This record gives sequence, structure tokens and C-alpha cells, in this order.
Amino acid sequence: MLFYVLLRRTVTVGYGKRQYRVAAGAAAITMLWGVPQGFERSATASPRILSLKESSDGGGRLFLLEVRSWLSLLHAIGREPCPLNERAPSTGREIAGDPRIVLRPLTNELFASFERLLSDVWEHDCSGDVMRQIVRWRYRDRPSGHVTWLACVDDQCVAMLDSTVRPYLLHGRRIMVRETADWYCQAKYRRFGLGLRVLRQLKMYPEPVLVVGGSEMTRQILPRLGWDALPEVRSYVLPVTARGLAANLLRQKWPAREPLARLINRRLPLRVPGRVPPPPGRSDVQVLSREQWCDAPADGSGALVGLLEREHWAWLAAMPIEFAQPFCLVFSLDGAVVGLALAQLEPSATGHDGRIVHLQSANSDPALLAWIVSVAAQALVQRGAGFIRCFVSTPQKFAAVESVGFMFSQQVPCHWWNRPGVAVPDRIDIDYLRGDDAQPLGAMRGRKLGRAVPGDRPGHRPRGVAAAGVMPATARSGKA
Repeated sequence: MLFYVLLRRTVTVGYGKRQYRVAAGAAAITMLWGVPQGFERSATASPRILSLKESSDGGGRLFLLEVRSWLSLLHAIGREPCPLNERAPSTGREIAGDPRIVLRPLTNELFASFERLLSDVWEHDCSGDVMRQIVRWRYRDRPSGHVTWLACVDDQCVAMLDSTVRPYLLHGRRIMVRETADWYCQAKYRRFGLGLRVLRQLKMYPEPVLVVGGSEMTRQILPRLGWDALPEVRSYVLPVTARGLAANLLRQKWPAREPLARLINRRLPLRVPGRVPPPPGRSDVQVLSREQWCDAPADGSGALVGLLEREHWAWLAAMPIEFAQPFCLVFSLDGAVVGLALAQLEPSATGHDGRIVHLQSANSDPALLAWIVSVAAQALVQRGAGFIRCFVSTPQKFAAVESVGFMFSQQVPCHWWNRPGVAVPDRIDIDYLRGDDAQPLGAMRGRKLGRAVPGDRPGHRPRGVAAAGVMPATARSGKA
């Protein structure tokens, strides 16, 4: 109620020799640099939102645009983002965004401008031959169902949101879910709410939408736009070597100084993954080639369970080796397939990182899950990974990764845009196999792609780490 009263009253704000009359609530919110909880869209509909006395130069216009950004945010907290061409009701003065801004899907004509924007998103120059191969694999050669929306000023791309469609189990029933990726807007256009405008384009598609991650602002805004908050996903890490840990710490704080970690002996172990024996029975592990596939069962007891199927495995296996080197392990007990693990080795400026991208099992038996995680981690270490990441979202998998030696890193929020006839999940079983979550963009920093990684090679193992015991793939993809 207090902020509603403030929005209905105007105050005079002095800046040098100039004076401005602005809504008291908007001024207070701008000074506090925050948004009160429970603020409603109807409160921003006051007939005296904003007014301005003429100034001798353009300084007043700049001040109005800053207040405009917060008014756009207040509109976004309501049902939908503020229209780009809205006018101040009392004065008739246009204080909206650039009318040249249009939303367009990605086409061949826009691809050159899109690559320049992608260089900002990925924080890496996308003009080189290797990067063009990666971009082509990521945006042109992927499975069907993907779409990329762009916000353009003339022919320049200034904001984007990519999405792809993948299969899930929802209460035991297979459905298709649209996943967001590469959600970005250039800083000078964020005041116009372009990030939310491109996100709204996904509402026209029939699939429910899954968003994982996002800023603190995103966590506050999406529920107010009608999105459902799902249980959070947990991020775990395993620093295998001292060099791997040092490199990742430097990458977060001072990316340009990551090569300093090469001064540390690459064979110096730090936290060796534990070896967990398989459950009782005749166990077997198979490595799939790109052409092979083996349908693995999934535990349908979880409300929303991510699936890895043949089409996406073939696409991931075709990833340029300069980007990452994925491999898929199939686990069997007494001749029956009981699970699979998708992992990848990621070249970095100081060696290799590893990532367990996806874990899929026939049931939630703690012994089975711990065995799958242990073999996948050992396989990454055997291939030279000095630092391993993992995303999990069920209590059974929390216990499994912790039993192998992984350490909790952070919780990541998840949001869901529902569709008629689809139940909102109350539990989830998802991981890095979602959108662009498995893209090793951080590991690309400081690298000149197309050259061998200095000071390391795939297949190297730190001292004290035994081979993973992974058997080569058999001739028949279904055999394990």
C-alpha cells in the first residue's frame, strides 16, 4: 500500500540546475536498487507515473531512460513485459525503446550478425575456422525441433534465446519438452525488457518449457509471469588434481591467468574418485561408438526424468573434438541393461576437464547409482581429466555422487512453463543433458582453438589412479 501511494504522488528531483518531476515510488525504487515483494502490475497504472520539465540539454532524457528501465521491470513483475512503444500517459512524451527493434527467428540472412552476437554470449571469437565448425554443429546440424529467436535493430542482432526439444518421462509417460539455451541480451538494450520479450516467443509452441539457472532477477520475475518453480538441481565438483583445481579457480576470477596453473605438476593428485563395486551379479560395461546405440531403461518413479535417445547421442558424438570429446557407457547386470552414463572430456588452457553429462538407470538403487557414477568418474580420470563436474537432482543421486568423492558446489533454480493437459512436476531427475548446460564454454577461455592443449594429452592418469576397467564396445550395439 505504501508503494502504491508513492506511485500516485510526484516529487521534484534536482540535478544540477535542472529539476524533474518523477513518481516518488519510482524514485525510491531506483535509489534502493531493488523491487519490493508483492508489487502488482495495477500499481504501475497510475495516471501520474512520470512527467518532465523541459531541460536545456539532453540530460533529462537520459534520466528518464534510467527510470524507464525500472518501470519496465515493474511491468515485467506483472503478467507480461512492458510494451516497447508505450507512452507516458500524462505527458504524451515518448519514453519507450527504439521502434527499430523487431523480433525475428534465425535465418541464413541473419547468420553473420548472429555469429557476432554469439561471440559476446560465449566470450570467444567465433570468426575462426574451428569456431565456425562448432557453431555449425551447435546451430545447423542438430536434431529437429530447435528454434532460435533474435531481437534485431535493423540487421544487427542484440538479443537472443535458443531452444531445443528433447524427450522426457513425466509420471512414466514420454513427452517432449522445450529447453532454453544461450539466453542473452546486450547490456544497453536490457532496459527495454528484450530478454523477457524473446522468452515470451516460446509460449507459441505446444511443448512445456524448462528453464534451468538464471540470475537472481530471473528467479524473482519468472514466477510472477506465471512460471512454476521446480525443485532445484545440485551442482557437484571433483578436483582430481591440484592443477585442475587451480585452473578452475583462476578461470572464475582471472580467466587470462589460467595458464599459470601449468606451473603445478599435472601428476599431483588431490582427490581421487572412489571405486565402488558393482551390485551382485555378472557385471559388464560397454563403450558405445558413434554408430552404436543401446536403449537403456529409465526410472519412471520420478515425476520428470530426462532421457537420452539415439538421435541426440548421434548428434553429441559428432561434436568437434576441439570443443569436447563425449563417450557413452552402457551398464549391464546378468545380461540385462540397467543404466547408462554420458560423459565428456573438455580441453582447457591447462589440460582437460571432465563432465558427467547424464546418468540414466533402471531404478534408484543406491548401490547401482554409486557404481555407475564411480565408473564414469574413473573413465574421465583415465582419459586425463583433472577436474570433474556433475549435475544431479534426486536424493539417491546426491548420495551416489557424494559416496564417490564429489563435493557440493551450489544449487541451481529450475522453472517450468506448463501446457494444458500436462501436470506440473513435483519432482525432477535432470542433469547437464539440457539445453546448453553441457557446453564447455568456460574451458574455452584462454585457448587458441585448433592447437593441441599445451602440457597435457588425453589418456594421461595422475599418480594413484587406476584404470577404470571399461571394456571396448562389442560389435553389436545391443550387447552388453
